[in-house]
Amino acid sequence: TLGAMDRSRANLEQLVSISGAVSHSPHPQEVYDQLVQGAMQLFRVSGTYLFMPAEGEWRLTAEVGHTIEESGEERLEFYRTAVRRAAEAREALLFDGEPLRGGPLAYAPGRIQVAAAPLVLGEEAKGALVLVHKLQDAGAFERAELSLLQALAGHAAVSIHNAQFREIQLNYFTHTIELLVQALEGTTVARDHLRNVARYSGMIARRLNIDEAARKQLYFAALLHDIGMVKVPADQKHDPENHRRHPLLGAELVGRITLWRELVPLIRSHHENLDGSGYPAGLAGEAIPLGARIIAIAESFDAMTNPNSYQIGRSFDEAFADLRRNAGSRYDPKLVEIFETELRAQGE
Repeated sequence: TLGAMDRSRANLEQLVSISGAVSHSPHPQEVYDQLVQGAMQLFRVSGTYLFMPAEGEWRLTAEVGHTIEESGEERLEFYRTAVRRAAEAREALLFDGEPLRGGPLAYAPGRIQVAAAPLVLGEEAKGALVLVHKLQDAGAFERAELSLLQALAGHAAVSIHNAQFREIQLNYFTHTIELLVQALEGTTVARDHLRNVARYSGMIARRLNIDEAARKQLYFAALLHDIGMVKVPADQKHDPENHRRHPLLGAELVGRITLWRELVPLIRSHHENLDGSGYPAGLAGEAIPLGARIIAIAESFDAMTNPNSYQIGRSFDEAFADLRRNAGSRYDPKLVEIFETELRAQGE
């Protein structure tokens, strides 16, 4: 009894750990991979497979252990049948897996069982998890393990739904920004300016090993850093007093959209100077967000070198000399050095 309690506690701890890892994965494919790997470890089986509904059929989406290529088309159809039946029953089911014996399962000890659990959310089956041949207990799944599998499938259904929704949001978000960039470049700002600033900012971010989420925020903020200029009348955009308003105007515009709020500090502060002489808030040093310090360098460099800029075009060498001359006052010296090293290494 004590041994069974210990196993049960250990299984629950593993379930919580797997569910946590799955729920924090930012992309659907990461969720799928975390799920099959976690299930493989939790249930100690020969193979774990995730099937997802697509165009009226169940398609293999992630696998670990014996691959379907090793198992063959007949086994794949066996798994699909198990998935369909579990999805119809809306609960985890057990199947006699002896017809699968052969190939990678030719010498499987004990009996071969297959467990299939649908990933149900509301009325919809988001997918189905298939476990093949338990490696312990003579290959037999216990009733408690089916309940554990059903619990994991429930957590996974929510995580998959959330990850898919985040991906849809990101696609919409990206498409909307692309449309804004197309509308801004060549009219409100110089042609290619926004894309160049985003590209240069990315070079610096990669060298700093900034995490993926922060890199995305930086990229989108760089594309939108001058969006406030749409609120400045065309005949006043080169007037210094009116031009200084655009970081705050841009931050106000972007801040109205919930998905873009994390971009606000970078857009608002991209004209702050390291010594506190910038605008709109006179921030200095580390008080200026890192992303804003990066965008400041990228924007200044492109303004000096972009042939479509309102400034007199300078060569890259002249622009780098200007960045170095103002490093420590306007720009972060470390970031200036990184940017020059990266751009020259790429032969630009």
